[in-house]
Amino acid sequence: MSALGVVTIRAEGVEEVLDLPDFERRVEAGEIDLFAEVRFPPLTGDRFVRVGEIESFRRLAPPRGIYFQSAFHFGRVPYLTLIVCLANLLLFFLQRAEGPVTVGTLVAYGAKAGPLIHDLGQLWRLLSANFVHVDLFHIGFNLFVIFHFGAAVENAYRHLDYLLILLASALGTTLASYATTDALTLGASGVAYGLLGSAVVFGLKYARWLPRRYRAVLGAAVLPTVGIFLYMGFTSEGIDNWGHLGGLLAGAAVTLPLTPRLWGATPSLRERIVRRVLPIGAVLAALTLGSLVAAQALPRFREVRDERLGLAFEIPRGWQLQRPGVYDNALPLHIRASFAVAVRAGVSDPDPFEAVRAWSEEELSRQLAEGTLERRVFGAIRPAKIGGMEGASRRLELLVEGVPTVLTAVFAARDDHLYSFISTRPVDLPAYDRVLERIAASIRPLDEEPAEAIPSRGDGSRER
Repeated sequence: MSALGVVTIRAEGVEEVLDLPDFERRVEAGEIDLFAEVRFPPLTGDRFVRVGEIESFRRLAPPRGIYFQSAFHFGRVPYLTLIVCLANLLLFFLQRAEGPVTVGTLVAYGAKAGPLIHDLGQLWRLLSANFVHVDLFHIGFNLFVIFHFGAAVENAYRHLDYLLILLASALGTTLASYATTDALTLGASGVAYGLLGSAVVFGLKYARWLPRRYRAVLGAAVLPTVGIFLYMGFTSEGIDNWGHLGGLLAGAAVTLPLTPRLWGATPSLRERIVRRVLPIGAVLAALTLGSLVAAQALPRFREVRDERLGLAFEIPRGWQLQRPGVYDNALPLHIRASFAVAVRAGVSDPDPFEAVRAWSEEELSRQLAEGTLERRVFGAIRPAKIGGMEGASRRLELLVEGVPTVLTAVFAARDDHLYSFISTRPVDLPAYDRVLERIAASIRPLDEEPAEAIPSRGDGSRER
């Protein structure tokens, strides 16, 4: 190989020697960027200069790659990132203004809890949960990451593309969380992970054209940060790691096919509407209008046959048996709905009206005296019918361990059996009334089989 036809490339202190045709081929393929330093004696003598400074070599590079290298920067004000950060801060300070932050506060502002979605159809929580935070450290850390990497991604892509990345990251987080846990989850950390994934994909995909100072904060340079954050999550308690992974993968996957704003022609108005505005609008409409439809169609129920009680009734599929005859949605007290049924046999001439009065005014008095309950409103005792049995009901409002709670007690008599049906739900979740009413309406004695038999699952319950 003649020295005159040799090109020496130097990068990070390492030199590589190529013949001229191989060098030109790699420049045309974009494998060598215009910022690489080269020595080619016929043109540079013994000096190393950047490829872009040699006119004959610069012409070999793809024109859009040359433009991208010269025009890409982080100088644009990241308006959308700032709006996201300010929206999170606004909601945070609004919830703090109401007093001490409780589980009820977090739920009221949109936190995700599985039963509130599959019992009440509140699909909008899949988006709103990304804006709810517990304390200053929680929101501060998340917004630091979002601003740092969100600004970079927003500078790289067009505004509608960036909105798509944000939306995908948010929904990827809550959908992964919803699929793996019914627990209360909240926070913008999944969006932060989505932006990390987006920064990795963008930096790796366009590494050959990025100026070196930006390679230090994008692409492979972000991977150690992702690894550290994931390690911290998996070694800490109370972290929704599946949500984080969902946000990370969603942000990366959506970014992969996107084209940076400086790479290629600007899409026409029609293209922007069809490819971005309509899909984003469709997702937002599905979350809002879908919540209205799902609220009427959910929850799905399963039938329980309790031989001890001699009753069959339906409960939501996700509810759990806490103790004999007591079912609830397995959520904290602030958002717990429950249904309890019990029976006393061998009662001579049972009187449901007297039973309701005695239970609500005498039996509850012990708990009122202990301070676990605080009396608010006791409604009138009214006639009621449940499971084909005549009875009486009373609606009460109590403060249960500091949580305002609606309690409905129904007592009914059948032969010498006195049945009690007690349902509870937080005052702030009236949507559960429809679910509890459906449970009450499904009650029937076991000796009154329905017209269509339903196959048993083998554990005493049957799917509907």
